[in-house]
Formats: sequence, C-alpha cells, structure tokens
Amino acid sequence: MRISYKGIKKRIVEDFPEIRFEKSENRTSYMEDGVVYLKEEDYNPKTMVALFNILHEVGHVLTSEPYMGRSEREWRATMWAIFVAKRYGVTIPDWRKENFQKDIYFWFEVEKQILKTKPRICKTALKLQWR
Repeated sequence: MRISYKGIKKRIVEDFPEIRFEKSENRTSYMEDGVVYLKEEDYNPKTMVALFNILHEVGHVLTSEPYMGRSEREWRATMWAIFVAKRYGVTIPDWRKENFQKDIYFWFEVEKQILKTKPRICKTALKLQWR
C-alpha cells in the first residue's frame, strides 16, 4: 500500500526534528532561518504538488549554504526534493518540473546579468535530473 501525502509529510517531520514547520501568513511556502513556512494547501498536503513544495522547502534547510547563489540553492533544494519524492514513489507532473527548471535558470540569469556576479557553477550544471 502506498503512503499518503500527509503520511509522507509526517515522516519528514519525524525524520528532521530540528526543522520547525509553521503555517505561512501569506500565500506562499518558503524557508527562512531554518523554519519552513507552509501556505495552507501545503501544510496538509492533498496533492503531489503540495507535497513536492514541502520537500523543496525542506531541501533548502538541508542543502543551502551562505556562499551559494540563488540558482544553486534552488537547484540543490529541488534535487533533494526529487530524490525524496522518488524514494516514496511520488510522480511529479511535467508542468511542475518545467516551472522549477525555468525558476532555476531565471535566477542564474539574474545573478549573471543584473547582479553582475559570476555564478559558481555553469548553467548546464543546473539541469534538473528527474530520472
């Protein structure tokens, strides 16, 4: 029998007791200072997208370092979420995959062209591995 999305979230909360989970005051899920703030529909996940949002934010807590640019932080958090989703047999829809990839490339270009910083890794290294 496959575990429910709420059941997977419960296991993640149990596996990482050092991470605090709270309801977000606004309409988005995000991570700040090691706390994962979840919008209403992500807090009690009923869809694979909501669960993947939780995994992505937990990925930020576990994989981000201060020296990383935004694109690298997004890539690492998403790759961690992909790994855990696969472990639980969760399939992510193609449209969601495309959104995450576009977001990562967007931040790469912001870092390079607007902030005039040299990203630590090349753009091709930021390709998400879904298989």
